[in-house]
Amino acid sequence: MPPLSGKTWRLYADITLQVVKSLAYYVIATIGIGLVFGVGMLGGYFAAIVDHTPVPTQQKMTQTLGDVDSTTTLYYANNVMLGNIKSDLMRDKVPLADISPYLKQAIVATEDEDFYHHDGVVPKSVLRAVISALTGVGSQTGGSTLTQQVVKLQFLSSETTFKRKVVEIMYALRLNHFFSKDQILEAYLNIATLGRNNKGQNIAGVQTAAEGIFGKSAKQLNLAEAAYIAGLPQSPSVYTPYTITGALKADDQVALGIGRQKNGAVSDVRAGMITNKQYQAAKKFDIKKKIFSRNPRPRTPPRAIMSTPWSKAKPKPSWRKSWPKMTATAKRRSKKNTSLANQYLEQAKTMLSTKGYKVHSTINKPIYDTMQQVAKANAGSLGYTYRTTQIDAKTGRRTTISEPVQNGSLLLDNNSGAVIGFIGGVSGQLNHVYTTRSPGSSIKPLLVYGPAVENKLIGSQTMLADFANDFGNYRVTDYGTTLQNKFVPATTALAQSYNVPAVELYNALRKKTNPKTYMEKMGLTTLTDHDYSQLGIALGGTDYGLTVEDEAAAYATFWRGGTYVAPYVIDKIVDPMATSSINTRPPRRRSSARPRLTSCSK
Repeated sequence: MPPLSGKTWRLYADITLQVVKSLAYYVIATIGIGLVFGVGMLGGYFAAIVDHTPVPTQQKMTQTLGDVDSTTTLYYANNVMLGNIKSDLMRDKVPLADISPYLKQAIVATEDEDFYHHDGVVPKSVLRAVISALTGVGSQTGGSTLTQQVVKLQFLSSETTFKRKVVEIMYALRLNHFFSKDQILEAYLNIATLGRNNKGQNIAGVQTAAEGIFGKSAKQLNLAEAAYIAGLPQSPSVYTPYTITGALKADDQVALGIGRQKNGAVSDVRAGMITNKQYQAAKKFDIKKKIFSRNPRPRTPPRAIMSTPWSKAKPKPSWRKSWPKMTATAKRRSKKNTSLANQYLEQAKTMLSTKGYKVHSTINKPIYDTMQQVAKANAGSLGYTYRTTQIDAKTGRRTTISEPVQNGSLLLDNNSGAVIGFIGGVSGQLNHVYTTRSPGSSIKPLLVYGPAVENKLIGSQTMLADFANDFGNYRVTDYGTTLQNKFVPATTALAQSYNVPAVELYNALRKKTNPKTYMEKMGLTTLTDHDYSQLGIALGGTDYGLTVEDEAAAYATFWRGGTYVAPYVIDKIVDPMATSSINTRPPRRRSSARPRLTSCSK
């Protein structure tokens, strides 16, 4: 084959160049169309979120912005206030005028240099954050301004979803419209979380940080101290100088916060807020010598659980399932991931103590108070008070310990499953409504007689034997080690709680069906396979037992004709920023002329 001429080479080169250019145009066009399509979808999603998000009024935003100590309020039924959930976050509010100008400058320089020039958000930073979130490339900080951080801390949750970010941007623009920059800065300085103080307590707000770290007010902070506190919001748990006990961390860990302080001073210089001379003086300042030494946390008396035991009832599952800021995706993930579930739970606890929610219970206060009065008046007649003696380890003296019989009682609305009232106990800190105990003979109708009637093993007048029977290696008698030594009707055996007929009936029942299925349909899921394998379960012998609430709900299933409704004590949770509340109760059933309350007691 003869060699190609120069003209032919040029022709091939032109063709190749045209192909490459065409491919390049095609790729660019495809990318462009994809970007336009993606931006359109993103814009549509953004618009949909905004359209379906309730817009807070200026009045609501003013209330929430100023309510720094917005702990959750607990209510009885019918909007009767019970009290507030005490927060473990220490925080003192101060006006902007009582905060060192160095600290205000340092916060703006380190957190948001353009704070006084933007409208609450920086579009370039938002776009960078979106691209980073979509591609996984670049910083994952989110590009939040001080205004957005105020929104996140005071109005929303710390949930990292695109939807929350969109709402955050919308709120930030609205916040910037309604409030001055100084108002927003003051809010941030009073709500920012700043690690721990010298007592090991969690702290928020610069006044609490100044007092807990340097032993002075926020107004008295010098440049170096202000820069140190300004560096804490980036990672409070890392940069805080104290451990949970209030002890100073190791030198290398304290050095992290000091290093962050020097970087903060550098930011001030770069922003033109301080002179180089001031910067050099701040660098030489020995911040570690000014940090408080350990000051042990004062002992807080244990909270009397039985004074408000409904708040300890079963709130965690309810809040985890229906917490206002919890997305469906988060709920699905938390079911599969225990650590993630715990993370959401901790987040919920933080929100409860800082977001100002209103938690409405189903407890009727007059009924609840009456039940407590009756329990107190009859405490001496519930049973024998056991007394034991033991040697005091400190004094060496013999002391007498009295242990009165406790009582756990619960009143349940059969129609809805709402807990109307209860008795947590006679004395002590333990709520006996929600502790597992052997159900004793109260299990007989649920486990034995109900399923036996359902399976047509007995009728109400079926004669049951009450004679001695050792059941192999298991011997049982009636109360007081007596036996009737005769056949008795099933109704009599149940009413008198005879043991032998119950055991014989359970023995026959489990040969025909699995009693476990009936118990689980009534919500009794804590019994083990070992429990069901033992004849003693017919008399209430179990590995772990049942709670009073468990049994009350199970008995209410009889009243409903076999339909189980889970009991609940949290009726609704009201978000102070929302236009509606979150109901945690199951769907209500129509009421009936029949009695609608079930009472169970142990």
